[in-house]
Amino acid sequence: MELNRLNDMPLHRIDIDWKSRSGVLELGGIEPSQIIMNGIRSLNFTRFDPWGPSGNIFDSEYYAEHPLGHWLMMRVQSGDYFEIIAENIRRESK
Repeated sequence: MELNRLNDMPLHRIDIDWKSRSGVLELGGIEPSQIIMNGIRSLNFTRFDPWGPSGNIFDSEYYAEHPLGHWLMMRVQSGDYFEIIAENIRRESK
């Protein structure tokens, strides 16, 4: 499943296992899915709601060939963002 086309998908939950450097982002919507992260190197996000409250993704960019590993940036409709760098990032159906 693609990581560049997450527009309007609801972001429901984030689970991080610090010791194993892994995590899961649960997405809802018409096609519920999970973003699986392994070998997390960096995870940054904001939650200030500059455009007002929302839990849906506005847009996303994904690069598997980033110099530091797989890179995923998601902008949320609230104006906040998620940036993830990991050894592997993939999306799977739920």
